[in-house]
Amino acid sequence: MIDTIGMTDIGNGRPSNQDAYLLRQKEKNGKLYLLAVVCDGMGGLKKGEIASHYIVEVLKQWFDETLFDGLETMGIDMIEQNLIDLIRRINQNLLLMSRRMEETKSMGSTLTLLFVEGHEFFVLNVGDSRTYWFDRDRKFVTTDHTLAELELRAGHLTKEQAKKDMESMLDYIDKLNELDTEGVEPLSHVFPVHNVFREDEVTNGDDRENMLKNAPQKKEGTYMVPKTFA
Repeated sequence: MIDTIGMTDIGNGRPSNQDAYLLRQKEKNGKLYLLAVVCDGMGGLKKGEIASHYIVEVLKQWFDETLFDGLETMGIDMIEQNLIDLIRRINQNLLLMSRRMEETKSMGSTLTLLFVEGHEFFVLNVGDSRTYWFDRDRKFVTTDHTLAELELRAGHLTKEQAKKDMESMLDYIDKLNELDTEGVEPLSHVFPVHNVFREDEVTNGDDRENMLKNAPQKKEGTYMVPKTFA
């Protein structure tokens, strides 16, 4: 077994801890399988702790109940693709939850994940929670998914400028947190625009008579169109 340790801290300037992590490992068929996950709820959005804990719970269920079914036919590449597909589904579920539930509007979370099978491993990440490799030096394994990182890679910013911009953004967020927003309803759009949903009901969509009223020519209950081949 691999020695693991998990620790989280609320940090400075936050009223709640929005972190969540997962450490799971199991031996099967002479191989060790390990899943390590860190999620950090996005502090600028509501209910980041719900998003981060949801991700961790789904990944825990995948490791405990799904991974080892049919494992003999899967290599580590297939496991990686399965996890990528699962993360995409998790993202879609979070989007649906944030749209349908008033208390979780606009929630979000980062994700960084390590999976080990025997002597092989891979790392997946979303956002700016990082994975490091430590030997004599600290090395980045992941790349931040941030605007500052994109600008840095494109050569539009230096490391010093990116660091300064990030510090100014964090200072601005702290300034916004000083505002009294008690009683102010959160907005997903500056205009009062709402999605119009219809009931999910099965109906008879065969309204041929009315549809054929728009046909320039019709014959035996169907549209007549010009020939495309002679």
